[in-house]
Amino acid sequence: MIGLDGTSWNVLDPLLATGELPNLQALRDEGAHGILESTIPFYTGPAWASFATGSSPAAHGVYDFRMMREGDAITPASAADLRKKTYYEILAEEGVRSVVVNLPLDQGESPDAVIVNSWLTVDDERRIYPLDRRERYAQALGAYQSYPTTFYDSLDTHLEDLCALEESRFALCRELFLHEDWGHFFVLFSSTDWLGHKATGLFLAGDEEARAAFLRLYRQLDGYIGWLREHAQDATLIVLSDHGQCAETHIVHVNGFLRELGLVKLVRERSDAVAASVGGAEVRATVRVPMALRRLRSNRLARRAARLTRRALQRGLGVNLVTPERGLEADRVVSRAFTPTISAPRFAVSGRTSTDRLSRMPAACWSTIAIRPGLASAASRPATPTVSCSSARQA
Repeated sequence: MIGLDGTSWNVLDPLLATGELPNLQALRDEGAHGILESTIPFYTGPAWASFATGSSPAAHGVYDFRMMREGDAITPASAADLRKKTYYEILAEEGVRSVVVNLPLDQGESPDAVIVNSWLTVDDERRIYPLDRRERYAQALGAYQSYPTTFYDSLDTHLEDLCALEESRFALCRELFLHEDWGHFFVLFSSTDWLGHKATGLFLAGDEEARAAFLRLYRQLDGYIGWLREHAQDATLIVLSDHGQCAETHIVHVNGFLRELGLVKLVRERSDAVAASVGGAEVRATVRVPMALRRLRSNRLARRAARLTRRALQRGLGVNLVTPERGLEADRVVSRAFTPTISAPRFAVSGRTSTDRLSRMPAACWSTIAIRPGLASAASRPATPTVSCSSARQA
């Protein structure tokens, strides 16, 4: 299985028409393809959790990338949050070994499976399970990138970052494909979604720079798909996605709206007394980092230095350091109403007016699927590798 996160027919069709994506075109021509409805909400996190469990967010319990915990904490959604078994756990019970690369859940060790954790896992020591694989794939893991740092940079810079990231992902993927004993293989390429957030509107409007950027990225991924097709010729190959993308005409910041109603307070407005009660330690002063330094967040070394400085000030001097990003979050302690997670603070409305689309938005996100039948079924040949891949579209 191969996932192309956030891929849409409204983007993929024009790219296929160029004739420069021969492997995706062959899958469409030789197999079955169609449109699938995404989850509600149509976010990457809950959608791929639904893929992994075969159930809705209401059943599996994951509605976003991050989950609210006790007190003020929000942490990444993990496999432990799922209320349902994943399909690869069920495969393990049937004696089928899986390799799962970049599924957007923070995961630990899973029975009879090799797991490469996604960007939701910050700790590189937990990038791959079982942990003894770290030495075996040390070179590929050393070069591996899980998340881009160029969202606020130019389209060219962002594209270079995404292409390098997926090159490192495929290098590890190829090693696992060739050297692990597996009956099912899954890899998700996330950069299609990240580029989509940056430039889908420009692409659909016919912007030449955006079209060239999309074509370059998809051409690279098409080559990876071709390698997988060639090296698993007797497998059933599935390409699918979790949701689609479209141009944005309006953006509604839910917490901004609630703030105008006086219901949301920001973390940077939190009093020292509240900060002390939340942190469980005395707060002698609060230092708010200037907004001008916000762009340093894209620098990996600056982020690490900020974390270390914050801890040192808190533990040694009782100083509460509030970063620009953290300061703009809704205060989940004193706010009377708020949306809690990173995906929820805003949503996009596509269409001419809010009245004809806003009420229909939850049902307006659809996915596509392309399937190439294998030469033998999994039932008749349980050891036959199964490779899945995914692409999607929003209506």
